[in-house]
Amino acid sequence: MDYDAVTYSFSPSIDALSEFKVETSSYSAQSGEAPGGQVNMITKSEANELHGTLWEFNRNNAFSQSYDAIADKSSTPPRLNRNQFGANIGGPVVLPKLYHGKDKTFFFFNWESGYAAVGATPAYRIIPPAAIRTGNFSGLTNARTGAPIPVIDPFSGSQFPGNQVPTNRLSPQSVTFLQFVPQPNTVNGSFNFLTTPFSAVSYQRNYTTRIDHTLSSKDSLSGRYLFNDTYEAGIPIWGHDERNNLGRTQGVEASEIHIFNPALINEFRGGWHHFGEAEVFGSTNDPAYDVAGKMNLPLVSRLPVEYGPPSISISGNDGAFSVYDLQRQIGPRTRSNGLGQFTDTVSWQRGTHFLKFGADIANRSVTFQQARAPRGSFGF
Repeated sequence: MDYDAVTYSFSPSIDALSEFKVETSSYSAQSGEAPGGQVNMITKSEANELHGTLWEFNRNNAFSQSYDAIADKSSTPPRLNRNQFGANIGGPVVLPKLYHGKDKTFFFFNWESGYAAVGATPAYRIIPPAAIRTGNFSGLTNARTGAPIPVIDPFSGSQFPGNQVPTNRLSPQSVTFLQFVPQPNTVNGSFNFLTTPFSAVSYQRNYTTRIDHTLSSKDSLSGRYLFNDTYEAGIPIWGHDERNNLGRTQGVEASEIHIFNPALINEFRGGWHHFGEAEVFGSTNDPAYDVAGKMNLPLVSRLPVEYGPPSISISGNDGAFSVYDLQRQIGPRTRSNGLGQFTDTVSWQRGTHFLKFGADIANRSVTFQQARAPRGSFGF
């Protein structure tokens, strides 16, 4: 039986598996020491006949409907198009005029890809009106009472004439930042901005390859390679604030089984596994969106990978403004974990007793890099 010697960081293709087993609570030492549970998966191996499979699954908004129960009418759903497709093939290894692997050498290859296009519905926001951005607060009133709200000069203690802040008193950092905040585009009560529904396409690409070879009636070899890319595409709100994430997994495993006699069997395994993840934003490495740098903010990151705006919140008793920001205020992030592992297991049937013992040597490596607030955070 071919239990994997490495840890999966993704969901393998169902069509690449011939068997799986879930162990919980008190399982044997062979399964490791992790709490919770263990899922052991056996990848498919082939025989003398050539076999293959081809499949596709699709789900999209053409076959979906959204119903507004309050308005008693149908509505257009956000875009959805999910495609999963793949194929596999397996059988004896045949090299014309050179080698025929009947009863000795077999291969199996499985490929699966998936794409998901997901959209969003428009959403209302309250953003700074055009007049306020130039210092004109003449229309500023209490949202509940309608009474004018005076804007006070912090140096003189008196109200600015006409509630107009002179342009030479405007913060150059704020003026620069507001260039990245879109202008109002609608009027709906207190809301003055309607977002544009963007679409994003995420994908997964998965490959599994396996080779089995029989050396003799007492010795057999097996090898496997796994590759998986999972890309998560974020849906932006402001048009350039998406969060995208790529996770890549690779694994190699080889094993040799030797039968000393029907009661004594040795299995040796070696494996290498690596998972790496990279998170980026729409502003990552884009100098046009080095907002914090253009604002000349002190003590902020100047690394291109961390380009973007500072996180700014503007709130009060009458509500809060929404301004350009990233969907995650920390990051971006890169991280990885790897495992190199060798195991040897001896199974021995001794009369009515069954003994199993062995050794497991593993070397783990972990990396993590992420800034908590590389562009600064401001609250008003």
